[in-house]
Amino acid sequence: QPQDPIQLTSKDAKKGRKCTLSTSDSRQQQHNFFILNSGATHHMVNNASKLISPASKKGYSGTAGQEKLKVKAIGDASLQVGNEIIPLLDVLHVPNLNTNLLSNPALTTEGTQVTFKQSSATIIQNDSMAIQTNINKSKNRWEVMAI
Repeated sequence: QPQDPIQLTSKDAKKGRKCTLSTSDSRQQQHNFFILNSGATHHMVNNASKLISPASKKGYSGTAGQEKLKVKAIGDASLQVGNEIIPLLDVLHVPNLNTNLLSNPALTTEGTQVTFKQSSATIIQNDSMAIQTNINKSKNRWEVMAI
């Protein structure tokens, strides 16, 4: 049975910027594409094959719009951009996501530094630059394309 599209909007309070993540049944899944989001509490992927040693998990993840997205599994993953690899811990498998979600709070809890600038964001791990992203101005979000 088709579901209505869901939109998750997160606002970076310090900068007044918003990132939007939407879902719908008619979407084209982009398994290697992530949106860097400063309001999400967990990393989320729409394809369970991204998870390393996934464990079944039943529950829901709430959105800023008070929607609930079904969670099917949890596991670790890795984000590889070029030669840089960042481990991602406790990643949720949320099948109805249109785009994978990279959580800024989860990254910083894991010891990674994320710096937002007007037109880019930098993800730094172990005191060396790991990944630089650019903002998609038409969609008002920071995007990361993994390998």
